[in-house]
Amino acid sequence: PTGSENFFLQCNGDNNITYTAQLRGGSQPYRVRLYRKDTASAASNYSIERGAWDRQGINASSVAFPNLGMGDYRVILSDTNSCTQSIRFFTINEREALGSSADTLEYAHGFNIRCIGESNGSITLFATGGLKPYLFTLFADGDSLASYTNEANSNSRTFDETLNNPRVSLEALNAMGDPIEYTWRVVDQLGCVLNSTDLADGRITLSQPTQVEVDTSFLSFITPDFEVPCKNE
Repeated sequence: PTGSENFFLQCNGDNNITYTAQLRGGSQPYRVRLYRKDTASAASNYSIERGAWDRQGINASSVAFPNLGMGDYRVILSDTNSCTQSIRFFTINEREALGSSADTLEYAHGFNIRCIGESNGSITLFATGGLKPYLFTLFADGDSLASYTNEANSNSRTFDETLNNPRVSLEALNAMGDPIEYTWRVVDQLGCVLNSTDLADGRITLSQPTQVEVDTSFLSFITPDFEVPCKNE
């Protein structure tokens, strides 16, 4: 190994990079040591994981180090005569973690549904991090309502009954008269997934006004007395 390289983890927090060092020169068997920079140290120290990262007696042209996470690494190759053949540096980076939030339309009277029993709610989903474009999926009580992959330069999508592709009717109550719980999922271009149920504010219910009723028990009808004047008086 010679020089330096940069790699990216597929999803934030992964530990699934396998680094394969190509070995040549000197005399076998080789000893290959992998060090990771100590991020907690201001002195740029590198540490080694004994056993897993210190490979000795290698009679091969390559050696693999699996399950690596974010960090700065250094590989040192020595031959059977303890001669250091080469040193290689590489960095494993991770993208910003997927994040998401949601916003609901509020009508002038303060409710999310215009009139009781209607299906004119509106939910806008937002995403950050990962790699665009995003696939948004909206769920109602756990059942998928609609999915949409947004444009590459956009980080949001609105779901309501006024938009095509998809057109979604959002109500406040289900058939049993219970509040519908809306949740969502975001998937980025690399397949990294964020479910809103893993977020503190990842569940939505829509509010609607109450039924307008007239209480007739307080109404009284009064028939006034009229005197009809005679004609021409």
